[in-house]
Amino acid sequence: MGHMAVESRRNPSLAFSLTYSIWLLTWTSMAASFLISSPGVTRDSAGRRAIGLPAGFPRTSRPGWSVPSKRTSSFKGLSDKTQKHSQASAASAFAANATDASQKPKGMLPRGDYLDKMVVVLSFPAILNFMLVPLVGAADTFWVGKMGNAAALAGQGAANQVFSTTFWVLGFLPSVITPLVASAYGKGDMEGVRKHIAEALFLATFIGTIGMTLVVLIPQILVSVVIPSGAPAMEYAVPYILARGASFVPAMLTTVGFATFRGTLDTFTPLMVSAFSNLFHIALLPIFVLKLGFGVVGAGLATCISDVVSCSVYLTILLRKKFIESSSLFRVPTLAAISELMSAGFSVQLRTLAMNSVFIVGSGRIQAMDLTGTSAAAHTIATQLWSIGGVILLAMSTVAAILVPKAMATASIDGDLVSARHTANRMLIWGLIVGCILAAVQLSMIPLLNVFTPLEEVREAARVPFTISAAMQIMNGVVFVGE
Repeated sequence: MGHMAVESRRNPSLAFSLTYSIWLLTWTSMAASFLISSPGVTRDSAGRRAIGLPAGFPRTSRPGWSVPSKRTSSFKGLSDKTQKHSQASAASAFAANATDASQKPKGMLPRGDYLDKMVVVLSFPAILNFMLVPLVGAADTFWVGKMGNAAALAGQGAANQVFSTTFWVLGFLPSVITPLVASAYGKGDMEGVRKHIAEALFLATFIGTIGMTLVVLIPQILVSVVIPSGAPAMEYAVPYILARGASFVPAMLTTVGFATFRGTLDTFTPLMVSAFSNLFHIALLPIFVLKLGFGVVGAGLATCISDVVSCSVYLTILLRKKFIESSSLFRVPTLAAISELMSAGFSVQLRTLAMNSVFIVGSGRIQAMDLTGTSAAAHTIATQLWSIGGVILLAMSTVAAILVPKAMATASIDGDLVSARHTANRMLIWGLIVGCILAAVQLSMIPLLNVFTPLEEVREAARVPFTISAAMQIMNGVVFVGE
């Protein structure tokens, strides 16, 4: 197995073969999930209790985990008449709730009112969900660091940055689909919800295929943006990004599933799916990286498999809840619908492109200043720990993406734009408060740098950038929520 690890570094075609053998197997499993999904399971019946929402929030027709009734041992689909009644009840409940003066924010500062309770209820599972991503990334860094090779850690970190940048530059759909679904769901327009989801799934498949093709055809060109020619890290980076490449489509579909449930105010389902797939990922890491001797390639394969598992689970749940049909992935949206999604995502992607360009340029400069990989390895560790706090702020921004469209939908009913403005301002204040807390917490985590590598020179090099990034959390709190 150790021989296979060496060959996978020096011969990218071996990493390619390993990855796409698993890719074919896992996508076959995902296709099977379409066939075994029960056609009789629909959305929750009207009036069932919503998990985790404050008293007074409309609970009718809320997507969530179904619970069998005491009167029956199996699920039964609602008739068309019952479904229409459920949707109408959702709209009327929302309208009644929207005009309840006790649930409208009174100012921009947190004061423990209904809005603050909503922020806490929605942000807590979202934070847990988003934190799984950097924690899993930290697990990658931990196990690759156990190889005791600075070049391997530098190569994995650089390739991961290139893959993430490529993914998020192309992956504008989550930032667009969440407010669209939230707005349609808030009005009780379930047909609109299904329409937006189907359009997003098709575009995710199309865009993901483009991304996967780029990674497969020009991996060395992509990685060379960050790693200079001749650097030892290059021989580790190319096989790693190839191993990650097969996950482009399932990862893109996963973001749509996640955004869909956020838009319907269901933060519990994404948390469970992410926890399941990422724990699966973490369990594979020591086996693939060390025991089987795949090294850096093993970390990429573990990520790839967990992404396909997550995608399969999301699609199965969406099918069972009748949010999509099996043809949704292949139903071509109208040009008008594509134009709406593209234009809505353009402004957000400008910021994403600018931010990720800075990450790429920074990574490239760090790789070039020290070809031994020491500085790059330190940067990988510091960035990974910073991202744990960063995703908490990202979770806060997703709460804003839910609550502000809901407040605007309320304003369209009662004409009260003041409450919508208070909602937006309150979220900015929350971002500032959480950013300050995270800055203090991150500074206290400096001793954790010693856990990720046995190399003393890497530990010392990571301290200064880690301290600087802690101070940045304060600014990020306002910027992320403002987006």
